Amino acid sequence: MKINFYTILCLALFPFITEAQQLKINEIMASNTATIASDLGNFGDWVEVFNPTNNAIDLAGLYFTDDIATPTKYQFPTGSSTTIVPANGFKLVWADDSAQLLHANFKLSSAGETIAFFAADGITLIDSISYGVQTTDVSYGRTTDGGTAWTTFNTPTPEATNGPTTLQNDITFNAHFTVFPNPTQSTVTILETSWESIDIIDLNGKKIKSLNSTFSNNISIDLSELPNGFYFIQFTKATKVYTQQLIKN
Repeated sequence: MKINFYTILCLALFPFITEAQQLKINEIMASNTATIASDLGNFGDWVEVFNPTNNAIDLAGLYFTDDIATPTKYQFPTGSSTTIVPANGFKLVWADDSAQLLHANFKLSSAGETIAFFAADGITLIDSISYGVQTTDVSYGRTTDGGTAWTTFNTPTPEATNGPTTLQNDITFNAHFTVFPNPTQSTVTILETSWESIDIIDLNGKKIKSLNSTFSNNISIDLSELPNGFYFIQFTKATKVYTQQLIKN
């Protein structure tokens, strides 16, 4: 069998790419004025990376970009233990246009954009997220670490787990709807509904039920077929996403 240089390179990179592809963009903040300061002492934009595996994963050699057409915009340098994301742990990457270790050479747009991580080959996409308009010092993250559902956090959790105690729950949120009974045994009723979509999500971030339309009246959702346990009920309208814990017993 004839093996060329490209084949050798792919074989050398394959184990690394496979492991690194499990990394997740877990939480972002595109307008940070007082939440957390970086090691440089500034309040830059940041992206939290989550490693869901039982092995440490090094960011060294990977690429981070805010332009999918330019996947190699910023490359994490090699030779430092700082770039290692611990097993089942987190690492903050700063987007403050300083081009240093764990500091990208661009800033995040609070008006919304797409950000992505690419493997060391500069081609293989690891993870990406497209987000809308962001509020100052309010982060946007997965409802559970590594899950598929996203929401806003009035209490951001940089380098810490995302959980139901941090989910947004403000006056505007409460004024839009009432969910009862909660806990419920079979059916949950939502009053004064004005949302584009309503989703029931399990603790792994998987959508169990999804209703997509514009609701203007009270609605009831049958949950009798769901196993007892904890869920999230997520409401979406334009760029607004609100989430509340739901208990089925």
